[in-house]
Amino acid sequence: MSSLREIKGRIATVGNTLKITSAMSMISSVKLHKSQNVYIKAKKYENTLSQILKATYEQEIPDFKFGEKNQSAKTTNQSSITKSQDLLKNITLVVISSNTTLCGAFNSNIEKLATDTIKEYQDKGTGYIQILTIGKTVAKHLSKRFPGVESLPDKMADRPDTREIEELASRLSEMHKNGEADVVEFIYNHFASASVQKPVRERFLPLILFDYQVKDSERYIYEPGLQEIRTDLIKKCLVAKTNLILADSRAAEHSARTVAMQMATDNAQKILQELSLQYNKMRQQAITNELLDIMGGYSSR
Repeated sequence: MSSLREIKGRIATVGNTLKITSAMSMISSVKLHKSQNVYIKAKKYENTLSQILKATYEQEIPDFKFGEKNQSAKTTNQSSITKSQDLLKNITLVVISSNTTLCGAFNSNIEKLATDTIKEYQDKGTGYIQILTIGKTVAKHLSKRFPGVESLPDKMADRPDTREIEELASRLSEMHKNGEADVVEFIYNHFASASVQKPVRERFLPLILFDYQVKDSERYIYEPGLQEIRTDLIKKCLVAKTNLILADSRAAEHSARTVAMQMATDNAQKILQELSLQYNKMRQQAITNELLDIMGGYSSR
């Protein structure tokens, strides 16, 4: 049975842990609020660019559906960025995790989804699978299981700057156009709500715009020309989509850490209550034993 000194030491240890988890929960909550605002703004911007880009195709070809095959001769101007996926020889996966831990199953879920995705492509007989990682944790685990994993700058998981985002989007676009990557997928945690994060696979290239019906009031006049504007819009859309995915992952990370630290705080409080109750019982028992010894010695006189 533990002594009073040991229990008192455990109470002090749990109390210190409680202070740490409580502080981390509050800090993560503040970061979550900021990153959530960034994610919402990035999503609105990316959606707007996608709407304009889709309008360029629908204006040129009224019955055109972005991302689907169309036998019309007018589709010859379509960028190779939307080419067919009948033959997939090269796959590029961009896996995003966090740089730090203490965020529940945030990183382990991504590692599992990435591993399952790689095995899925291997079973299909895909020729070459290139893995790019953002975040220290997933880079550490995947590099042990799969050779040739390339780690992108770690700070992209926390605070990527515009230059790094543009360079990544441009690199992936060039790889796709040159045939080095028939398909580019991002694997990351999606921020579903303040308490829910979902590991998802999202195809980055070939580019597919979300289902959106362009209204007559949203028709545009393009200067200097439709093709020039479209080429520039595609580049901007890829940059915006990259930024959105990174912002989504950051919001999910802070959400997961807030939940994990709050649960740790609740558990620490529960353990602290149990230890305090045990300490008080043992202290009362020790006092009672001392009184019995005193009374026994007094009655023996």
